[in-house]
Amino acid sequence: MRFLVRLIFVACLVWLALSFIRMALDALALSFKRPKPPAPQEPSESSPERLVRDPVCGVFIAEKAAIWWNGQAFCSEECRKKLE
Repeated sequence: MRFLVRLIFVACLVWLALSFIRMALDALALSFKRPKPPAPQEPSESSPERLVRDPVCGVFIAEKAAIWWNGQAFCSEECRKKLE
């Protein structure tokens, strides 16, 4: 009976030792892995818009938000009327 208890005890110790060795090797392998380079990003809707300059006051505004008149971009109707 004592032999069986010792055998089970030794088997548990071997299992624990192998588990610790495996964890140590996994941690070591992770430390040597190179991180992947970031993938190139496609321009998205949240990317910055092109800015244009108002010829009257000099303010830069988004091209889509500008008031266009005679091929020029204005920040407001007031600036557009000043140029007339």
